[in-house]
Amino acid sequence: IRETCTLEEIKMLVNLFPQLQYLQTGMNKKEIKQILTFLLSKTNMKTNQLFFLCIKEIPKMYLRELDMLIKFQNLCRNYFIEFINSDIYLWW
Repeated sequence: IRETCTLEEIKMLVNLFPQLQYLQTGMNKKEIKQILTFLLSKTNMKTNQLFFLCIKEIPKMYLRELDMLIKFQNLCRNYFIEFINSDIYLWW
């Protein structure tokens, strides 16, 4: 997706494409933590096929924030998070 998405738009995408495995998009920075929590939620059956996320054009400071969010909320046990060329890549 070439544009910045809000939480509601991400929810709509997940509902339309429940077999989604890969998502590359910009995100509303005010909602990025809520979006990540939604996508990685263990109780969210609509995202259980998703295993890769690329957040486009995001400041590097979000790398640490998102890593801490995942750890403190126990959203994933095995994951990799990287910052490459202004994008954050997350695999789980």
